[in-house]
This record gives sequence, structure tokens and C-alpha cells, in this order.
Amino acid sequence: MSLVVGSYGLQIFQVSQSKEWAEKWTTSEVYEIEARAPGDAIPTVAQVRQMMQTLLADRFQLKVSRGNQVMPVYNLVVAPGGPKLQPSAFAGSEPLTKDEGTTGLHRRLRCLNLSMADLVEAVRRQFDRPLLDKTGLTGGFDFSLDYVWQPPFGTSADAVAAVEASAGPPDLQGGLPIAASLQKELGLRVVPAREQAEILVIEHAERPSAN
Repeated sequence: MSLVVGSYGLQIFQVSQSKEWAEKWTTSEVYEIEARAPGDAIPTVAQVRQMMQTLLADRFQLKVSRGNQVMPVYNLVVAPGGPKLQPSAFAGSEPLTKDEGTTGLHRRLRCLNLSMADLVEAVRRQFDRPLLDKTGLTGGFDFSLDYVWQPPFGTSADAVAAVEASAGPPDLQGGLPIAASLQKELGLRVVPAREQAEILVIEHAERPSAN
């Protein structure tokens, strides 16, 4: 199940087994995979995911279907006062994230020419629901992001309300939780909602063939 989640760029709550087919081994057995990408070039994340999907279909006979389902989500929106973002000085270049002194769980990043979709991809694992871009902002941006990595943020609207409280959340290792950092540094709010979100259903899988 974790291999499927990573290969399709989703989170565990967006993947399920079909009612017609469900096997306990898919969530209990653990596998190690050794694989080599062709050629000498370093593949992109998207290319690695596609290769992993092919591997799972070949070795696990994985068959999946995609759909959408209304579920609790977080919408990323522009905060009152507007976004604190400047158009990228590196438009036309590949998006780039540079480490600027990360220590332990305290992440300090410089992001160059990142779109809102890139930003969501970078931080979505910090949230316990799908994070959807509703900012309406287009193009690439340069910005810094400073936050403390924590277990997935929030289990209710109360968690988001705490971020918006005037006093703000407590300082953690000199940094803020991700939702508070997005609002303070980028002028973007995380708002709980119910929306259509992508889901993946495992229709069939088999234990892998021998090496």
C-alpha cells in the first residue's frame, strides 16, 4: 500500500481497495525494491513515479482505477492583505529548492521559480487531508520557507483556528508549524473545507513473482 501511495503521489487516505477485491497482505507484508533507472541521467520525480507504476503493474499485477470523492480537505487560499510573493527572477528555469541551513526538524528552504502546484507538492505531506491550491496565483515565484516538520497537521477545524489566533502557535525549535509559516511568510491561509479530491482504488494485485 505504501508503495502504491508513493508511486502515484498521493497520501494513504486517498488510496483504498475495491469492495470486490481486498487482501490483508497488501497492508501487512513489507517489501524491499532494488531498481536501476536506464541511462546516466538522474530521473525527475515524475519519471520515477511512472517507472514505479510500471514496476508494480509488472511484478505485482497491480490494477487501479481513479476517481473523485467529496472528502475533508484543506484549501490553500490567499490570506487577507494579499500574497507576500514576488514573480520569479528565474522564469523559464526549472523549479529549484535550496537548503539554507536545515537543522534537525527545522527546515530552512529557498525556493526559486516554484508554482503554487510545486509548493503544494512540497508541503502536502505535512497535512492529514488533501491540500488543494485555491489561490488563483499563476506563474513561478521566489520565496523562503522556514518551518518545523511535525506529524501531519491538524485533525479538525480547531487546528487551523489555532493558526489564525492572534497570539499564533508557540515557537518550535525557533520555527513555526507549516500552516502558520505559510501564512506569516507567504500570505497564504490553510482553510478546512469539503471538496472533490482524487482517489485511487486498487482493483487487483498479486504477491510479486520471483526475482
